[in-house]
Amino acid sequence: MHTHPDIIAIFQQALQSNSPSSFTNAIPIYTTETLIREAAKEQDIIRWENIFKGHISKKWAKAQLQHYMRMYSNPPSVHHWAKNVILQLYQISKDMWHHRNEIVHECIEEK
Repeated sequence: MHTHPDIIAIFQQALQSNSPSSFTNAIPIYTTETLIREAAKEQDIIRWENIFKGHISKKWAKAQLQHYMRMYSNPPSVHHWAKNVILQLYQISKDMWHHRNEIVHECIEEK
């Protein structure tokens, strides 16, 4: 999806640990873009748990649009990008649930 590398790094860092941390704490030290910092702060206000319900900061899409504008003369839709991010998060959540079921029940009872 040609996602801004800093957005990828923040999401990976914030969500990959056993105990998810704040998105603000996951900002790479080299990040200079104010909009990305604002998106991370806003996501912390929304709370990381709600990201799996599809509640993401609108500022992520704005930061992604800026990234697209540097890459393309006619940038693709950030609405499509945001929808795909949410769908990927749903898939991660589903995969985590299946993994949990495999551990607890030694198999997935219902697919």
